[in-house]
Amino acid sequence: KRSIDPGNGKWTIPSGFMELKESLEDGAQREAKEEANLKVKLLKLYSTYSIINIEQVYLTYLGKILNSDYAAMDETSEVKLFDINKLPWDEIAFSSVIFILKKYISGHFCLCTLYATQLRTSQRIVPPHACTTTSHT
Repeated sequence: KRSIDPGNGKWTIPSGFMELKESLEDGAQREAKEEANLKVKLLKLYSTYSIINIEQVYLTYLGKILNSDYAAMDETSEVKLFDINKLPWDEIAFSSVIFILKKYISGHFCLCTLYATQLRTSQRIVPPHACTTTSHT
């Protein structure tokens, strides 16, 4: 749950911007650690999509949580793993998160942890979007 704007008080997947000279995978893992104290093993690139009106490209990874001591960090007020049938749809901060969760649910019955990396195409900075939404079953 975010503790900063935009989306303060609403649920999302950990996200942020990549560092210079950082790989997409390293950025996704770093953001998961920075925002939710998650150690993750990325399993595969799941999806890519563009949001042209905000000049961003998202790369979403499937991954596995390796630790049980996940916790809220500086920009997060709460970390929670949701059952796939109990996602708080009305409390999700961003339409991009709703989009990728619905895409995943429509094609899978078991929801692992999602990790995403976003690219801001209008800037020379490459931003990541990492996440966790539910436990691996």
